[in-house]
Amino acid sequence: MAPPRLELVWTRYEDAGQSPFDALLALADRDAEAAEGLALAYAALERDERDALVASVVRDAEVAGRSPAGPLALLLAVEKDEELAERIARALADVDRPGRARGTGWTWGSVERGGVALARETGPALALVAVRWSGGQLEVLQPAPVGRDQLEEGRLRLGVPESAETRSLDAAVDRLAEQLWRARLANGPLPTGLSALTAFFAPYR
Repeated sequence: MAPPRLELVWTRYEDAGQSPFDALLALADRDAEAAEGLALAYAALERDERDALVASVVRDAEVAGRSPAGPLALLLAVEKDEELAERIARALADVDRPGRARGTGWTWGSVERGGVALARETGPALALVAVRWSGGQLEVLQPAPVGRDQLEEGRLRLGVPESAETRSLDAAVDRLAEQLWRARLANGPLPTGLSALTAFFAPYR
């Protein structure tokens, strides 16, 4: 049985961070199921409605003093209109860099065949995720977290090859964003399973 359809309804409040829609954006930064629900609901909207929603995400985040990067990355993953997808990508590129999440990344391979792995500090643990690609096919791996002092164990769980280059988390996320954009241009909307990446595009708070 198909899951019930989620409708996006938001109401303007005088103060940022108080509307149900703003609360959903904040939840999507932390919860993979909420993030996927947001992406699927967005994809079901008409083009004009999606355009308005993108503008609202950017505007509300700015007023609330919160980065729009996480929600924008989700919307880009499912956006089927090339012009609007390009606009979302430009908005992502304009997001301020300072204050991003702390952690380590690894990159390997080429634009045709390769991967990126990320280990993000979340309190006493490291959240792990890897994306591999071959041609136009993307594979997402999200093993269980490890302790902050178990970076090598995290690297092994992610299947990072010995040839991989160790990068800052910022640099690895940027490399991943470039590859996702290439895949989006070549093959259309990205797999919704990429919602696991939401936290890695969000700032460290």
